[in-house]
Formats: sequence, C-alpha cells, structure tokens
Amino acid sequence: MKKKGWDNLSTKDRFELLDEIRKNFVHLFESIRQKYYPDTTSGIRLFLAKRLFSKLHNEFINKTMSEIQNVILSENRIGDLKEY
Repeated sequence: MKKKGWDNLSTKDRFELLDEIRKNFVHLFESIRQKYYPDTTSGIRLFLAKRLFSKLHNEFINKTMSEIQNVILSENRIGDLKEY
C-alpha cells in the first residue's frame, strides 16, 4: 500500500483492508519471506509477525502510513535491543 493511498482511505476502508490482510496473513507473509529471505524458515518469524499485527491492528486504523512505519521500526529496534 502506497503512503498516499493508505492516508486517503476512510476508516471503514482501512478496517476492511486490514481485515483482508488478517485473513490472508500466512500467505502474504510466506510470499514476502520467499521473495526477500528465501534462505530462511517461517517459524518464529511468522509467530512474531502475527503477534505484532494483531497487537497493532486497531492502532493502524487511525494512523497515517508514516506513523505505522515508525511504530513497526520502533518495535523492531526494541526487540533487537532485548535480544542483544
């Protein structure tokens, strides 16, 4: 979803889009993983991605695309710091 596209959607349209992503989450995740990280397995990555998506699902409705990207990047940094 392009930045301007998401920002121009109504709350109802955003909710429907997120619901569609939720329904097809595993397929979307696997497609992205195979394209960008073909030498990895799903395992814990899929679990963490699902958890993050479900945790932030309702917050995404009222955020711009830039705000969503900042939240996701912050979550990744926090997780990396905890692991380190």
